[in-house]
Amino acid sequence: MDPFALARWQIDRDREITRKTPALLEHKRERMVCSPLAFLRGSTDLFHRIMALRPDLMVGPEGDGWIIGDLHVENFGAFLAERPSRRGRQDDKVVFDLNDLDLAAQGPWHFDLARLTTSLLLAARDRGVRGDRAVSLARALLNSWREVVFGEGRADPAPSAIAKIVAAVSERTHAEMLASRTVLSHGARRFVRGSRYADLSTDRALKCTRAFESYLKGLPKALRPSAEESVIEDVAFRIAGTGSIGMLRVAVLTRGDGPPDGPWIFDLKETADPPTNPSLRVPDGAPAERVVRAYRACFDRVPRMIGTARIGRRSMLVRRLSAQEDKLDIGSVDEDGLEAVARHLGALAGQAHRHGAAKRPKRPWRDADLDSMVERALSLAGIHYSVWLAWCSLA
Repeated sequence: MDPFALARWQIDRDREITRKTPALLEHKRERMVCSPLAFLRGSTDLFHRIMALRPDLMVGPEGDGWIIGDLHVENFGAFLAERPSRRGRQDDKVVFDLNDLDLAAQGPWHFDLARLTTSLLLAARDRGVRGDRAVSLARALLNSWREVVFGEGRADPAPSAIAKIVAAVSERTHAEMLASRTVLSHGARRFVRGSRYADLSTDRALKCTRAFESYLKGLPKALRPSAEESVIEDVAFRIAGTGSIGMLRVAVLTRGDGPPDGPWIFDLKETADPPTNPSLRVPDGAPAERVVRAYRACFDRVPRMIGTARIGRRSMLVRRLSAQEDKLDIGSVDEDGLEAVARHLGALAGQAHRHGAAKRPKRPWRDADLDSMVERALSLAGIHYSVWLAWCSLA
């Protein structure tokens, strides 16, 4: 497998998806050049291509259902989720779980685990973790996944490194989020244009406004904001993500519920079907609707006010943002805490797979099955590392 051929393929792919917004190509490159893990996160299509070229990597133990599709160690984070209350309303709660299901599909569990374990090995490499320790972390993650899927079905309480993330975001205020993203000018609040937000054309802004209005109408009555809360104050192009760069992303600012909590910020994110892969099944329906179905199938608690809209032919996933959000930065975890974090990530993945299962194995995975998963991840980590170096020399 020629790493330079794969690197050129990825370069061509990035140019294709950013051809309408060429300024974002350099933005994506600056992120992916940082590390092999960042490269893996931004090159999901390449992962599928490698699998197609190496069909031996596509086989694995039994188990099938909803899978995340882009599962890696930084696809977990804290967010404000809705959960039903006994009074029939929705209560908000800060949770730590998988937080990006844009490429969710139905297929074998081992596909998700190959990508997740590969990302853990690359993250360990970034941290300078010894090789034998990195392999041990991969085995700990898979063991924990197995315990949840074939055992009690629930993850243990979060380890201290993750509990600290939840505690930190729980203390953030809505006013702090508004201050970092918006500015009050002449009595009106607007997004700050710059590295995070940019202007939309008048025509595109109008289409986004209409799409947002259709999203609101599609929300359950219990969650739907009032007409006053839904008044739009500003609409902007949002620059975020790595793998999703080149897709349309829009931020909408509404009046909200007034001081001290309003205005509200909503994220509209273009969602596409996962890359073609013979092992995966993509359910019928619009891509954003598929993502919402996956959330509800795999989790008890879903992101707040999640819904869908359309902008022309684009399928948009919509949710309300909150100050209580932050993704896991595996590089900030103390080395002594890495195993506990790896185990917790494996358990959370196990919860999602168990909830969204379509075909449960007749027997639990054996140690030999986990050994084969580790071996596959080692091969994939080596391939991605060599392609990343080739890509850095060419991009």
